[in-house]
Amino acid sequence: MKKLIAEKTFHPLGGVLINARLYKASKENGQTIDLEPAPEEFYTFSVDGSIGHDQFGQCQDSISPLLVEHGVFLENEEVARIMQFWYRWHLNDMNAGTRDQQRFAIHHDYDANCQELRKLGMYEDRGYKYGHAWLVELITDEIVEEMKNLLK
Repeated sequence: MKKLIAEKTFHPLGGVLINARLYKASKENGQTIDLEPAPEEFYTFSVDGSIGHDQFGQCQDSISPLLVEHGVFLENEEVARIMQFWYRWHLNDMNAGTRDQQRFAIHHDYDANCQELRKLGMYEDRGYKYGHAWLVELITDEIVEEMKNLLK
């Protein structure tokens, strides 16, 4: 279950939108990426974007070069920070692997990651098989406060 805590739409360039949301979530019997029980409540972060009428959703790899080209990162610290959060914390409650597994699961393809982890003997980490649940990476209190301030 998720409850929206803060939300903001950024307009860093004409035709470019970045929508960021911070939620308070709960997950029954959830685990963290360190295979510890997830707290009763935790924060999760979600971002999507759009470029004109052509690209929607997870298009940060298309938005970032535009922002660099137009000097937005140098002029707008808020947008620069939201982009950092997008790359680092987006869907922090939907990790397929443990912290150790994520070090080796570098492909954007589940099967390729499973194959790589099996070769390295990391497909199963302390009894957890890669991809068999969504694991939570907890956002630190300091980062949560920064997110709340950015999304005011």
